[in-house]
Amino acid sequence: MALFYYDENMNQLEKNNEYLELINYIENKNNIENYVKIVTGLAYSWYLFEEGELICRELRNDWEKFFEKFKYYEDICLSKYSNEPKILLILGYILDINWMLIYQDEKYEKLGKDLLKKAFSISTDEDVANLAKYFCSTDLSQKNQLISLINLDKLFPSNSILDKYFREIIR
Repeated sequence: MALFYYDENMNQLEKNNEYLELINYIENKNNIENYVKIVTGLAYSWYLFEEGELICRELRNDWEKFFEKFKYYEDICLSKYSNEPKILLILGYILDINWMLIYQDEKYEKLGKDLLKKAFSISTDEDVANLAKYFCSTDLSQKNQLISLINLDKLFPSNSILDKYFREIIR
């Protein structure tokens, strides 16, 4: 199953660079599971906070809004979804690689690694577990072995900016 929710409306919002509207659309979507909304909103708000200006110059004016959304989702993830492997995977990845930019405090790097370790220890989805191991590993040969075990097309099937990002950094 895909990590992130994505539909035709979101595709259109991406094409029009309407990213705040896209996050609001996700928040108001009623026919998807709550954790899917949360992980999708978390990932979009983080990605747009980090990379928004590269996607569209005008998005640099919204970085504070994206950061506020990211903090909102991060708080929900840590308080209500601390046993959902897909949320642990994405939040762990974000904190592990961005702790310095987001918080300037090394404890968040450790928290990110701990979330990733928990994701692979509790996940019943082998692709999620192996991806969490991949993000934790510093051993290139282990990473290469794990890549061969992960079905990236299952986890990241769409042409969304998120799925493209993750397929690119993993391959």
